[in-house]
Amino acid sequence: KLKQFLAPEFVAPEVVNFETLSLATDMWAIGVITYILLSGSSPFLGEDKQQTYTNVSTGSYSFDHSSFADISSLAKDFISKLLKKLPRERNTVAQCLKHQWIQPQVPDVIACPLSLFDAVQSGDVAAVEQVLHLDLTQTDKNGESVLHIAARGDNPEVTRLLLASGASLAVADGAGETPVFHAARRGQAAQLELLVHAGASLTSCNKEGDTPLHIAATWGHLECVRMLVENGALVDATNHLGATPLHLSLSHKHTNVASFLIHGAAADIEVQDTSGDTVLHAAVREGLLSIAQSLCRLGCDTDVPNKQGLYPLHLAARYGHTEIVRCLCLYGCNTEVRNQDGVKAEITALKFGHSDISNLLVKVRNSVTQDTFIRQLLPNNTPLPRFNIQMFGHSGVGKSTLVETLKTGYFGSFFRRSKPLVTAAAQSMPASPNKMHIEMDLTSRRNSLNFDLYNFQYTRGVDVQQVNLSGLGDVTLWDFSGQDMYFCVYHQLLTTSAHTAVLLLVFSLKDSAATQLRQCQFWLSFLQARIPATEPLGPNGVSGNMPHVILVATHADSTHTPRDHTGQYVSEQARSMCASLAEHYHATFHIHPTPVVLDTHQANSPGVKLLKSIVQNVRTAMIQRMPQMTGFCEAVRSWLPSLRKSAQSFPVVSWDGFVDAVRAQVNPLADQKHFSELLTQLQHMGEVIYLKSAEGCLHPDLLVLSPQWLCGPVLGQLLSIDFVAHARITGCYTVEDFQAAFPQTDALGLLRVLETMQLCIECEVDGDLEYEFPCYNLVEALEGLWEENDPRYRGAVYGGVRLHSPQGTVHLLHSVFPRIQIQLRRTVISYRDSDSDLYQWFHGSKLCSGLIESLVTLESSSHTQHSEWIEIKVRGPPTTGPVCFFFIEEILDVIDQVLVEMCPGLSVEKHVLSALDLRNHCGASYCFPPDQLMLALLSEERLNSRLYNPLAECYETLAELITFNSNEVREMLLAADQLSVKCLSTVCRQQLCALLDPPEPLGKDWCLLAVQLALQDKIAAIEASENSPTATLLDIYQGSIGLLIQKLGELGREDARDVLLRSAPLYRINFDLMQTQETPSDSSQNLSR
Repeated sequence: KLKQFLAPEFVAPEVVNFETLSLATDMWAIGVITYILLSGSSPFLGEDKQQTYTNVSTGSYSFDHSSFADISSLAKDFISKLLKKLPRERNTVAQCLKHQWIQPQVPDVIACPLSLFDAVQSGDVAAVEQVLHLDLTQTDKNGESVLHIAARGDNPEVTRLLLASGASLAVADGAGETPVFHAARRGQAAQLELLVHAGASLTSCNKEGDTPLHIAATWGHLECVRMLVENGALVDATNHLGATPLHLSLSHKHTNVASFLIHGAAADIEVQDTSGDTVLHAAVREGLLSIAQSLCRLGCDTDVPNKQGLYPLHLAARYGHTEIVRCLCLYGCNTEVRNQDGVKAEITALKFGHSDISNLLVKVRNSVTQDTFIRQLLPNNTPLPRFNIQMFGHSGVGKSTLVETLKTGYFGSFFRRSKPLVTAAAQSMPASPNKMHIEMDLTSRRNSLNFDLYNFQYTRGVDVQQVNLSGLGDVTLWDFSGQDMYFCVYHQLLTTSAHTAVLLLVFSLKDSAATQLRQCQFWLSFLQARIPATEPLGPNGVSGNMPHVILVATHADSTHTPRDHTGQYVSEQARSMCASLAEHYHATFHIHPTPVVLDTHQANSPGVKLLKSIVQNVRTAMIQRMPQMTGFCEAVRSWLPSLRKSAQSFPVVSWDGFVDAVRAQVNPLADQKHFSELLTQLQHMGEVIYLKSAEGCLHPDLLVLSPQWLCGPVLGQLLSIDFVAHARITGCYTVEDFQAAFPQTDALGLLRVLETMQLCIECEVDGDLEYEFPCYNLVEALEGLWEENDPRYRGAVYGGVRLHSPQGTVHLLHSVFPRIQIQLRRTVISYRDSDSDLYQWFHGSKLCSGLIESLVTLESSSHTQHSEWIEIKVRGPPTTGPVCFFFIEEILDVIDQVLVEMCPGLSVEKHVLSALDLRNHCGASYCFPPDQLMLALLSEERLNSRLYNPLAECYETLAELITFNSNEVREMLLAADQLSVKCLSTVCRQQLCALLDPPEPLGKDWCLLAVQLALQDKIAAIEASENSPTATLLDIYQGSIGLLIQKLGELGREDARDVLLRSAPLYRINFDLMQTQETPSDSSQNLSR
């Protein structure tokens, strides 16, 4: 039976017709194989198996010009003599072996000197010059002139020489193609430009009716297509099959070319070819969703049948393109249309096994229902009915009390009065600690930021409440705990968009003025690190993503704060601090100029009213930038309670599962764009939390349907002081152990949530599957982890770095380190190498690969309180310098990846440890600061520069410090004076803009810098820009970081120069020179290396 043959396009007609088989049957197969090898397409393949058999039986095939344009006529003849319908007419094996294509019997060039064509073919200009006296109009057996050959070659100078010597642009080869066709086919943009400027015709056609634009579009050469269009090529010209260049680009899946022709060249999107196919038919057939969406948005007619009676909807249903079916329905296609056989698309989908498409079409069969679904997805010009208020501040400042006060209504305020000072003071005192807790001295707390001293009345995790506040309406209140055990998850919970939430920064007037300032600085630095600055930067480096912050001072009643004539508390010290912070963080936050001073126990006080008024004004300002409400979002919000009820014990679903459920229950026409918009809307209202799975993790992205459940009962307990105190000291749990420790919910499901949040990682320990929680790891470091006398490391190479947060910041790396340990474990697992090993303890990890050892630790200074850094040390045997260098670079990449995810707004300085001190195992190693390293690298001695180590009282070279003294590494480094300014991070650019944008008394601002950089002719255009002039200048400037540092020094702007010295990359590895130098400017380049 025919169905026994797996590849019907290879069988001969006698097989299909059940006739006698012979050796000629195999010769037919050789013809088919040759056809496929030369063109990449099959000669007889039809829309389905039956059509394929019909084509084989009738011997119906052709040599498609686009596929056989570069195939010789001899090769086509070879195939033709094998694909004869009658077996006796096919060439035998002997005839094939003697065929001229197999054994050429004529020279490749006819009637013209070989030297002329050989010279042009070689691309050697000197050789071509020697034969220019010959006749340049001569052609070879294919009708090609030397200009044809040059046009498809790689050397434009040969073409230029031939044109100057009189070579004709109008000579057509055997296929009717002039040289410009050959340049377009090969994607030789430089050659094409020469030919076009020399006057080549862009409207001439080959024997298939194709223009050069058809050819360039067929082969997907965007640059050539753009050049042809810009020089007058006819965008809507049709070939003999009625196809436009747009048709051909789509049929060959060149979406970039198609997109340009649609949007950049205004191609006609309604043209039908000789088969009746529009460009929408072509896009749908090939499954090109983005193009189909573009065409529909431009108003393309979705209900045009081709000559087979097939509508685009039928093609999408036939080929299983579900998203395209959704797109067509969304733009109002008629789902009831039938093909010429009277079959609707839903039946076509069933026939070809696409039941999901059939079900979708059944749901929108009724035009009224379809219309309802479509209208539901349109914005209705109303703001979101709920918004977020997120509160931050240290424990004990009164955040939770403020939340309860805000929730109190007008009548309830009569029963909620300020409590006696004795009671209030008692509440701020800690409860009796158990044995593991540290007794807190109240006086010391009032003058420090020590997070090791706990307040035992602290909020567990994040208290999330959805409430209706008088004067504000529906609000989601987020009270973030001030305990640092929870800081490691805040980047996934707090707003990373300026328009997602109003931020309240709460501090207590009972603290000293210095402590109030330090606390506010800490929280603003903490938030700044986790909220990425976005381009384009505005004047003075203002980020395009600036959250609104309101400062709230509590305990006004117990500090005897004076009132004004309206009864409002007034604190000049708080007002002065607010102004100072607003000036310091002007590029990152909109800090409201008026701090709210209040008694958190008085619900109807002037302070609470002022706070609500300010929040309402801020929300009004944010509304213009917030997403609008849609009927789709309203419908999903109405449906969410039923989904939460069905998942009450574990309110978490996969994102894909959520999408499927919404399509099944709410709106089947919603596409990925609508779901992306829906997620943003739900997040702006505090309805859900989206957890993105880590790269390389097998678990899907998750959607938490109840933020209250995750932030309170789960994270609030798992990261609480009590739970950590009783957790396993190693931080490792099996599923069964974790279930016993946390019996409230399904352990495996919860572990997947925690792994997605990067709080733990699944790993194998002694053959058993366990989950490692670095945040629980309290194991002390073992002795002998870094032995000085280890015989394997006699004469070893050493190196190391320290990563510091910016000067003036504290306690920003503490919450990052457990996440680094997670990533180190993931890296080791990905090695799948028995020689690799990772041992981890409290604030430390030892990573080994063979004989290469590294220590990664979180350290703090004994001299400067709360100053902390991440230290990486690497060592290896004497000859392993290059390996050690790349090993430490890989560790830095791991840390950089974590910083990108957790602290995209944090600029981390890289200090380099003394290799000599590390080799001598000194108790304290000297650390060279980044500015000293940069200046040394930019000096004439470069890597041979000698830097003084005051601890060892000797000099060390930069090569010893950075490259492990490896010549191999030296050759692979691109120093800062070889790196484009495009390598600067957004954070670094923002700092430069803040310094150079404002006018300077002596005129040493961005304008004079432009003159220094020889860009004075660009000053007028820069001034006309609405963006930061310094940022615009850096975008225009094509020089290196090193030269920019030099020019800033010559300008006398040491402050801006110091920013670059400390935060610009010191070097990059030259794996790929072009890619390295053109790294986009974004905040992901955190490390100065």
